[in-house]
Amino acid sequence: VGTAEGIGLTMVQLHGDEGPSFCSEVARRTGVKVVKAARVRDGGDIRAIESFRTDFHLLDAHVEGTYGGTGTTFDHALVDTRRSRVPLLLSGGLTAENVVGAIEAVAPWGVDVASGVESAPGVKDHAKVEAFTAAVRSTGDEPDPESPDVPAPEEARTP
Repeated sequence: VGTAEGIGLTMVQLHGDEGPSFCSEVARRTGVKVVKAARVRDGGDIRAIESFRTDFHLLDAHVEGTYGGTGTTFDHALVDTRRSRVPLLLSGGLTAENVVGAIEAVAPWGVDVASGVESAPGVKDHAKVEAFTAAVRSTGDEPDPESPDVPAPEEARTP
């Protein structure tokens, strides 16, 4: 709580083995928006994240022993089984070359990229960032300037 307040965080991404009650408590104690990440192997992982009443769900590829940043994709068709209304962020191996297809397949609220725009681990490549951004914009899913950037917590957390 003190860290969130001390540095002025507005959002926290939880990418570990936290349970639903822990995530709810983070939101309650800090007042910040909470993104709960799930590592996806199969449809069971998609169903499991639905018990989290956070502001966003982030789906990433499951790589044993690693929590994100692997540059690996998962089968996006698995998202078709998702029933939750919590806004979805898509992650996992996204690059300028595959993000358009991923957006078309999943229709996420947003995308998350790290290694897909790096020239080396931890080193962002400006040309790759620009190419990725251009690819995302080409989908035509520009945010509506009249709508809020982020849904209100009570909207996202309703079952």
